[in-house]
Amino acid sequence: MATRSTFLTDELNDYITARFSSETDELRLLNSEALAEGIPAISISPEQINFLQIMLRSINARTVLEIGSLAGYSSIAMSSALPPDGRLYACEFLSAHAQFIRRKVSELGLSNTITVLEGLPWRPLLNSLPSRTSFSMQCSSMPTSRSTAHI
Repeated sequence: MATRSTFLTDELNDYITARFSSETDELRLLNSEALAEGIPAISISPEQINFLQIMLRSINARTVLEIGSLAGYSSIAMSSALPPDGRLYACEFLSAHAQFIRRKVSELGLSNTITVLEGLPWRPLLNSLPSRTSFSMQCSSMPTSRSTAHI
């Protein structure tokens, strides 16, 4: 039994990424286009996609709420783990980022799965959802102090 974390060396990181990544060509392209549009390169790692997808499938997730979607990388990745009638609500504060996500969602044919909610505070956005919407999973990419201050 390990009593402390195993830190990743470059070699171990490359091994994990090569064997456990669920990153698609579309997601790689999304990251490069986001960077070209000035969106920070702070998405989840390719191997974390696999973890999120396994988690979503293991709980039979049908509806996901993501707060702080940035460029939509994890939203698009998570949507592939949802059933055909699944929904993902991607909340993004910055208008330029929300527009980028909408464009990518449309290009990838995911408009029936991903809905982009734009702006703050979050409560009015969530109140705009259909009544009786319940979430299988919620995740936030925003710092806690910022995200909870507006909910």
